[in-house]
Amino acid sequence: MTTVDDGLGTWDQLGTIAFPTVPTNSWVYFNTTFARETFRVKWETDWVKWKKPSGYRSFVYLRFKFSDTLDITKSYRLYPREERSIIELPIVDEIWEKAPVRRELWLYQFILYRTTFAWADGVIDPEVLPISLTLEGLLPPT
Repeated sequence: MTTVDDGLGTWDQLGTIAFPTVPTNSWVYFNTTFARETFRVKWETDWVKWKKPSGYRSFVYLRFKFSDTLDITKSYRLYPREERSIIELPIVDEIWEKAPVRRELWLYQFILYRTTFAWADGVIDPEVLPISLTLEGLLPPT
């Protein structure tokens, strides 16, 4: 496990995933983490096109599956943004009692909306902007 320390604590580097320009329409396993409830997200895309798209933009749903119980949490929407963001994804008290808490991260790309289309031979050919995200989880203090 690769970690990074900063003024907020120790972050578990969970990895980077690049989403295809054609969504898979299925949940994708991302990683397993012992991180607590705080996560940091960094997005990569063509931000000029993002602000004035010629087709589709997308966002990502994130949910957790608890490895020990196979319970699945509700889904959280993650919207791409230029700045790194910190998000809180709480764990219910009953799960904390079974420490250590190990969660699998699952992601699902969802098409947000369309704006204008690029026409090719009378056929609508929208562009889906490629996006990728890097996720880090804040580890418990030692």
